[in-house]
Amino acid sequence: MAPEWVLLSYWLPRDPPTSPGPPWRRLRTSGVAQTAEALVALPATAHTVGRLEGAAQDVVGRGGLASVWVARAATPEQERALAAALPTGPPVGVAEGAEAATAPSRPRPPGRPVPQDADLAHAAEVLRLLADRTRLAILAMLAGTELSVTAIAEAVDRPAPAVSQHLARLRAGRLVTSRREGTTVYYGQPDEHVAALVRNVLQHTEHVLYPVPPHHR
Repeated sequence: MAPEWVLLSYWLPRDPPTSPGPPWRRLRTSGVAQTAEALVALPATAHTVGRLEGAAQDVVGRGGLASVWVARAATPEQERALAAALPTGPPVGVAEGAEAATAPSRPRPPGRPVPQDADLAHAAEVLRLLADRTRLAILAMLAGTELSVTAIAEAVDRPAPAVSQHLARLRAGRLVTSRREGTTVYYGQPDEHVAALVRNVLQHTEHVLYPVPPHHR
């Protein structure tokens, strides 16, 4: 199966050429493939989805329009063209890791060690993917079971194409798995860690909202 790409399409009011705004700096430092005048792409991972979603928020904050998608190239030729359009240099996140590795060491306070910067960055992107009501509902529904796009769309009362886009982002972040049976694709949780993450987030919410959390009744 062809690899997935995350794409950002955007429109932004023209900035003075001598004073590029924050969205342009974020896109240029993300190592994107500029596939059209207002369309950029990166290989889809939890990290790159988060980077382009952040760029989209910057664009909207400056009065523009932006949309993030996860998709596959339709042909091998398009796949090669996308790969060739990526600028040379380390992949997104590698430069930051190298910079951190060469930074002078600082004394650590006593207690549990601080996670590595790369681990914290990836965890933050996972939480960004969870910070959507529809995606969180989908993951909660998949606890201990597998469901098709149609079944999920009916349960969350959303159009199937919109649910497919959410599932594509979750799959890029390794938060769901997919399995084809005939013409139907079934989605599930990949492991107990994702199940525990979703369960703990929802149970923490119950502790905040209810005098007696429902999971304790």
